[in-house]
Amino acid sequence: MRTLDPACGSGIFLRTLLELQCNPLVPGTTPQTIAAAFEHTYAVDRDPNASRATRLSLALLHLVATGTLPQTLNVTTANAIDLALRNELPARELGAAIANPPYIKLDYLPDAERQTYIQYLDAHQRGRLDSYLAFVKLCLTIVEDAGFVCLVLPQAFLLAKNAGPLRQKISREFDVRCLVDLSAITVFENVGAYSILLVVQKRALEAQTGPAAHVARIFGSVGPALQAVLEGRTIDAEYYNVFDVDQAFFRRDEWTLLSAPEISLERKLEQLKPISNFLDVRQGFITGADSVFIRPKDLIPKSDASIYIDYLPDRSIAKFKLPKRADQVVFYPFDDKGPLSETQLRADFPETWKYLLSHRRELQKRKSAASGNPWWRPVRPRDPENILSPKIVCPHLMLTPRFAVDLRGNYAVSHSPFLVPKKGQYDPVFLKFFCAVLNSSVCHWFISTHAPKYSRGYNRIEVPLLKSIPVPDPAHAHPAALKEIVRLVDQASARDDGMAESKLDELITALYALTVTELVKIRGPVE
Repeated sequence: MRTLDPACGSGIFLRTLLELQCNPLVPGTTPQTIAAAFEHTYAVDRDPNASRATRLSLALLHLVATGTLPQTLNVTTANAIDLALRNELPARELGAAIANPPYIKLDYLPDAERQTYIQYLDAHQRGRLDSYLAFVKLCLTIVEDAGFVCLVLPQAFLLAKNAGPLRQKISREFDVRCLVDLSAITVFENVGAYSILLVVQKRALEAQTGPAAHVARIFGSVGPALQAVLEGRTIDAEYYNVFDVDQAFFRRDEWTLLSAPEISLERKLEQLKPISNFLDVRQGFITGADSVFIRPKDLIPKSDASIYIDYLPDRSIAKFKLPKRADQVVFYPFDDKGPLSETQLRADFPETWKYLLSHRRELQKRKSAASGNPWWRPVRPRDPENILSPKIVCPHLMLTPRFAVDLRGNYAVSHSPFLVPKKGQYDPVFLKFFCAVLNSSVCHWFISTHAPKYSRGYNRIEVPLLKSIPVPDPAHAHPAALKEIVRLVDQASARDDGMAESKLDELITALYALTVTELVKIRGPVE
């Protein structure tokens, strides 16, 4: 078998594979098979130190296995994507491609290198790119029929739009043999990306459909969980579940990992309308320089208070509850007629203008300023009609639901999505009802299974995800139930009240009309 790791690092993947191929306890292992295994193993890494580490590791293994150091090793110091573009890869028609590629957003790469990745991805390019996607394409391209691709990837690969073309390529040309979600486990210390393991096998014919895929979601007990995967066992344990799905599962636009009962539950929820049918979903402001534009409230002169609005940090948003006052404000250059001009700002708000001038050099370095946006203006301050209207707010990252109602529209949120009434349809009852829905265990399950994971396993709440959440129609709620929901939301907003929150969840799940089995799947078994 010919094997390549195009981003080999210290060579641990290839070393482990060679240990299996060179094990003298395995029948059929001979000096000739050991020599062939090393001859057919290829490693590439752009970092010279990584290449040296791989050479050392493989050379020592060769010494242990044969008693001699190797004359040569197929270890190349280069960017594998560069080699692929020049048709200079050390091997093709591989039995296996193995990689833990680098996760670097292309915005953070030098321009020449960024263009290399864009050129290589070609038709598989979509949206904001990440370097790892080029390595995924490379591995998929260089394996032979029936060859395997084994990858450690960020969990975002399952859902992100920029990975969509490569997911489609896999579903057309490959069978997914194994997919392990480790996003609840800290695989790499001090790294924000959360990992999955993906093993796919190339079909000899695209029309063929292969065996079922083993899928695992692991929250703990990693060793027993992976052993169950290797043995092909399906199991629903406390800290992991392993189940099979057919290859048709991977024809979906997004690979949300759901077991058969959960797929049935999702289909039931899909019969409801998404929340975007009832509320508009917007995104909070983006300043491009929060350290300048977000300021302590007590430092703002009274004469300039009208061009600042109260800022609501994510950490200040609790389930149903908001702080009584804001400690910080964000610069918001608008008046009743619309955006302020530089002339108006300098004339009417000299203290703030003086402050901005003191940070001019820093503000001019922003990309928005280089592309023509006034240097003193936040990048996306958002329309006052939305950001200052009554709304439902939430943090951008959260482990469990933390939605709250800003009835007066006093607060502005940064980056986080928020929900506002559709034009001309403001009703506080409406907002409180959907706040209860979003804080329910049903929505918690939906968000947890559909949201990309971030540092420490947090769910990242983006506008498209929030728009898609299926919700019950308040028009179908009994008036007495709706009145009770509003009363309990007011109660939970005023103080910590576990009983009120529990009762709210019962009322909302009743509107979803879930069975006992479905409720157990969402909430877990009741002790």
